Amino acid sequence: EVQLLANQYGNAISLFGRDCSVQRWHQNIIEEAPVTITKENMFEQMEHAAVRLAKLVGYVSAGTVEYLHSRGEDLYFLELNPHLQVEHPTTDMVSGVNLLAAQLQVAMGIPLCRIRHIRTLFGVAPNGSSSIDFDMVKPESNQLQRKLHPKGFFISNKLTAKHPDVTLAVVCGAIMKAHLAADACISKYKRILDRGQVPACDLLKTVFDADFIYENMRYNFTCARSSKNVDTCLEWRPDYGGLLILLRQSELSCVLERGSRRTASHDRCENAFDRAGE
Repeated sequence: EVQLLANQYGNAISLFGRDCSVQRWHQNIIEEAPVTITKENMFEQMEHAAVRLAKLVGYVSAGTVEYLHSRGEDLYFLELNPHLQVEHPTTDMVSGVNLLAAQLQVAMGIPLCRIRHIRTLFGVAPNGSSSIDFDMVKPESNQLQRKLHPKGFFISNKLTAKHPDVTLAVVCGAIMKAHLAADACISKYKRILDRGQVPACDLLKTVFDADFIYENMRYNFTCARSSKNVDTCLEWRPDYGGLLILLRQSELSCVLERGSRRTASHDRCENAFDRAGE
């Protein structure tokens, strides 16, 4: 990937690049900056081609040009992503340019040569307003400006979740449904008290049922509420086959039955719910 920054005045620069070859299911897992797997002259060709493309189409803002690079030193253009990608912090670190801020400044119409981080990158006075020879074609540019070099090496990695457990896929909706039902009971109970009446003993429920159909299978949840003054978290309780869900400072215990299958752990869990209800 070649990181671009271009403005409305026809200027475009490359802020080095990122290597995203380590992927899982076509999604980046590890990002490296700068690119080290490609020869330096080959990557310079990628940068020059990306800058030419941005100028040719009149691109404005931050963007990324992506390539495939084969072992045979062949380059294949993939796409130009017209947005700031989530991997941009790796480029921020090795370039010293705050890409989010630079993107906003470009959108405000500020020339690249007036952006402080860009000026610092090219080795000119940060608070100045002089023009910058971004392509380094003028003979005096080598004395007045600095040839761009990345600062160090940076690696970032992503946490991914693929094929989550079915329980996690459906439990959030079930717990939310039970949470709303419990809140509705408490609200109704308080309204009756505010009117000076005596609520029915079975109005304030602590055990709720929630049914879901997910991927052609029906899931039956039994949820029990035990307290209101706890923090939010999720805990798996394998000892009795249930879940302890703490949602929005309200504790909800949950047991899951799939279809008609039932185990002794479910009975132990329901007994625990009965005790909580009492």
